[in-house]
Order: sequence, then structure tokens, then C-alpha cells
Amino acid sequence: MPHILPAPETSWVLAPLAARRSLAGAGVLPAMLAAGPLALAGAWRARSRPASRGGVPGALEFTARPGRVVLARHASGAWSVHLPADGGRRFAVAAPPARRGGAVALDLFVLQAAARAVLPRAARALEQQLWKSSSHRLGLVAVSRAGLRSARLALAPPPSRRPAGRRLLLLHGTFSSTEHAFAGLATLPGADRFWRFVAERYPGGVFGFNHFTLCDDPRANARALLEALGPGAFDAISHSRGGLVLRSLVESLAEARARAGLDLGRAVLAAAPNEGTPLAAPGRRADLVALLVNLAEELTPAALGLGLPFAAAVLAGLARGVAVALPGLAAMQPEGGFLHALNGPPAPPEGAYVALCAHATLAGGRLARFVDAGLGALFAQPHDLVVPTAGGWSVDAVGRPAIGADRIACFGPGGNLAGGAHHFNLFTRAETVDLLVRSLVGEPLGLAVVDPQAPLATTRRASASRT
Repeated sequence: MPHILPAPETSWVLAPLAARRSLAGAGVLPAMLAAGPLALAGAWRARSRPASRGGVPGALEFTARPGRVVLARHASGAWSVHLPADGGRRFAVAAPPARRGGAVALDLFVLQAAARAVLPRAARALEQQLWKSSSHRLGLVAVSRAGLRSARLALAPPPSRRPAGRRLLLLHGTFSSTEHAFAGLATLPGADRFWRFVAERYPGGVFGFNHFTLCDDPRANARALLEALGPGAFDAISHSRGGLVLRSLVESLAEARARAGLDLGRAVLAAAPNEGTPLAAPGRRADLVALLVNLAEELTPAALGLGLPFAAAVLAGLARGVAVALPGLAAMQPEGGFLHALNGPPAPPEGAYVALCAHATLAGGRLARFVDAGLGALFAQPHDLVVPTAGGWSVDAVGRPAIGADRIACFGPGGNLAGGAHHFNLFTRAETVDLLVRSLVGEPLGLAVVDPQAPLATTRRASASRT
């Protein structure tokens, strides 16, 4: 059992938990263990004695054998991730600051890499392993409503065997796939209308591009997409990091795209991290895992695609001292070199992009979960749980904004649509079909204007004339 090093103001008592009983109430932890690379080394209930004078308990400090990481389960249901310090033995878990004057209880799950786990030491090997565990195919896939419903899309035929005419391209984000990111388009309110529109406007078909998001940066993804898509006109809907892939194709590879005869009409950038995300920095691996685990608990593991298996692999690697460099994530570092280049010249085509974003609010149990997980201060600005909201329309650092006020749709406070949306449910909202149809044909969105230069929390709604 780990040894307690009591804080000066208080003390903690540890009692072992039976593994089976502890896992029965451990939320998503069994799913993480089922992913393969992790094993449970032990579970303990930690209780603090009440702090004097209404104070908070001191940090819970203990030692464990080398090669371990710890997940702490808080009373709010939050998970926090803890890595060892000082030679791989000492751990410290801060007591929840909001609980004053009474005893605090935490469940500690000490994890190690599974005995038979083969841990990839390179991003490509890790991502290949993750995709192999899924049922999805890499490359250009043919998309249909039935295929999204069944979550099984076949590889697209070569360009010579595809129908002629304008096409619609779907681009997924990190840890995701076409099947997962755009599943909501098959069932959202108004789906019948959307697919009738698609059938009429896109005689060339609808395609998705399943691609690596960890081992390749968005520009490398765009090069592969350029070869796979073939010449002709297309419109696009992207989600999250898929927006950076689309922008790399349209802007960074503009000359190669023109030579290939590939012409973008209009595109919807949904939840695009054009200003990056604080979760992308290499030093934020524990924060990233904590966010993924808590989101999986909040939304269900299936909502994250490959995110939960990735979190398990990262924890197993950290337990063994294996830290894999992930170029695809690093490209989303705020103010990093990739985004600095992408947001410089050349500018995107005039009027091509529409931004679809969300400002998610944290309140009640959701707020307590994120604070206890140590994520309360991660975003210093409005966000959608994963990326900063305003980054969705910040696509050009030079001159006037490339996405004008009349082409921004934003759910939540300060936006022009009702709240309740977040990074993962944009394609399930009742308003989304009308927004997609209007955007792809170049019609006005029919919404109040969101000033892209104003702080989101104080943005005023106005019926200003459209430009």
C-alpha cells in the first residue's frame, strides 16, 4: 500500500479497496483498462480528517512503486491525473479547494503498463495501432446517410470511376474518423432535408478523408488529400482539426491545388482550432488525458472516437517513461510555427469560409468536475470544451478578418444561437441543417451579427447590414 506523508495541517487515512468493487463504480476506467495497455495495480479510498477552523485539507502525499501513474476520483465524479515526481515514487493529490471544513474522500487507482503491452515509441506506430483497433478504413471514403448510420464507409473508387460534378468533402478532427465526426448528420433534426439538398447539389458524390491526426501535421494530411481527391470543384464541411487540413489544402498548397485542377467553392469550418488549443503542448499530456477521461464520462466514451484508447496508451507510456512526440498535435500549439505560417499569407479565397462555433458554459456539476480535475484554469477565454471559441473565425493574421461578421454562427453566450452546444454536438443541433445549407450555397445565414473583433462574452447582437 502507498505510504502517506501527512501534510502539516491535516492527515489522511488510506484503506485498500477490493478491485472488483472499486471498478464497479469507477465510470470509464473499465473501458480504459479494456483498451489493452493499462493494468490496475491497486485501488485505495483516501479520507481526510476535518481541517481545523474551516480550512481545507492539505495535499494527499504518498509513495508508490516505480512505473506507476495514478487516477484520482473526486466526490464530484471528476478524474484527475497524477504523475510521479522525484525519481518516480512520490505523488501528491491536491484536496478539492471548494470543500471546506469537513472530511474529504478520494478514490485512488494506481495504474501500470500491462505486462504484455507493447508500447509504441513513435507516433506513427501508436496511430496505426489505434486505427487497427477500430473498424474504419484509412483514405478517401464514399459517404452516404446509410453508411454514417451503420458507421461503416467503404473506400472511394479511383477518380476515373467516380461520377462527374461538384462534390462535398467531410474532414474529421483529432482522434476521430468520418464515421464518428459526422454521424450526427444522418439523424439530426432536418436530416431528410439535408440529404435531399446533398443529392441535388453534389452529383459528384460525398466523400470523407480518414487520416492520421497524431503522426502527421495538417499540411502532410493535405498533400495526401490532394492526391486522393482528384480534380474538380468541391465544397467542404470540416470539424475541429479537419479545418486546419482544409485550410492547408486551400491556402498553403494553393499552387499545387490549382495545378491539380481542384477548386474550392464554399466551406464550413466547425470548431476549428485556428488559434490552436492549450492541450496541444507536449508538456500538457496529463491535462489532455484528464480532459479526455472527464469528457468520456460526461458524454460517453463513444463520443470521443479514438480518444479514450489514446488516453490509455499515453498513461501506459508515461508509466514506463515512454513519451511519444506527436507532430499532429504539436501543430495546434497556440502561437506555434505551424499556425503562424498558416494564418499568414496567402489569405483564403474571398468569402469562402463560414465559421460554426460554440461557447460552452460550465455550471453546477460540470463546473465542479472540471475544477476538481485541475482543468478550471486551462482555458483563459471562452471555449467549446476543447478549443477556444474565437479561434473558430481567426483564420488570417494579416489585414481584415477573412471570415466576416455575417459568416459567423456561434452557439452560446455572446453568440447568435442558443446555448447548450459544445465541441462534440454541433452536428446534432436543430439549427445546423439550415446553417449548412445556407453556407454551402452562399446565402446569408439569417442570424444576428457577431463582431469578430469584440470579446465574445460582451459581443452585442445587432441586425447590421450584411457586407
